[in-house]
Amino acid sequence: MNTSEYILGHLVQLYVDTISNGGMPYLENAVVAISQIENKAAVEDGVGVYRSGMEQLKQSFPVELTLITSEHQRLHTEAVQTFMKRRFKDDQGEHLESLELLSWSRR
Repeated sequence: MNTSEYILGHLVQLYVDTISNGGMPYLENAVVAISQIENKAAVEDGVGVYRSGMEQLKQSFPVELTLITSEHQRLHTEAVQTFMKRRFKDDQGEHLESLELLSWSRR
């Protein structure tokens, strides 16, 4: 399932749930809810890329500090690219910032 189908599925589910509960669905509310879900998943994907790569690097210890630094930079870039592919309406960069914080805190 691609991202568009996944998002559409969530949108339909939100509308059905809202109508079933006697509410009036609003597209803006649905978009906000979907963006939160997608961006949280995008952050998790990015952190997963970074963590997996650093775990692989740990298997090579002891290594030079320059290798650790270059691998950190490479994995950080990959994590951000992974996040950017999946993000949805993270216009203020809030979730990108949380990716940055999680990447630093899990080192």
